[in-house]
Amino acid sequence: MYPVLVEARRIAQDAIGMGRWNGAPAREGSYHSLSGDMTVAYCSDGDRNAPRGVLGGRDGSGALNLKRGANGEEERLPSFHIATCRPGERMVFRTCAGGATAIRSGTTPKGCRAM
Repeated sequence: MYPVLVEARRIAQDAIGMGRWNGAPAREGSYHSLSGDMTVAYCSDGDRNAPRGVLGGRDGSGALNLKRGANGEEERLPSFHIATCRPGERMVFRTCAGGATAIRSGTTPKGCRAM
């Protein structure tokens, strides 16, 4: 195996479904090889059909997979893919965020327990 540097791994900004009860936040990050070409096999979900909000809550953001070239140009990659990352290139990702639930104050949806 080659050494890999994880440059960033954090909670994504402006990627959460907002509502009375917010959805789960998305994560984002980037990584690259420290010793030449690196083959990356990955799968992600939620890029074509991002999580929807319910009962008036806002949708969560969709997933995103990119390869950033040495010149900074970004190439969007599919959900399920095997990519080669060459020296100077980075793999960049963002997971999907959960959709929110929003209902009128003082009510509880059927099947949910009031907190």
